[in-house]
Amino acid sequence: MCEYTTRLPEIAPRPGLRPPPCPQCRRAVVQRTHRRGLFERVGSLFWLYPFRCQRCGHRFRAKQRGVRYVRTLL
Repeated sequence: MCEYTTRLPEIAPRPGLRPPPCPQCRRAVVQRTHRRGLFERVGSLFWLYPFRCQRCGHRFRAKQRGVRYVRTLL
């Protein structure tokens, strides 16, 4: 039997690009989260993205100049 797998294209991060540290606990264990509201949608046009710390759960916004996030369906 033949199995088909769908692979999403892998996007390699630029050299030296690290996620912003959490302003509350200072750890760099953060993930970009979904945008809430008009302010965050407009902010993403200016590279201002929402992040959530995986350690303490703090949600914050940080600027990542030159980075565009594309929605992927899993």
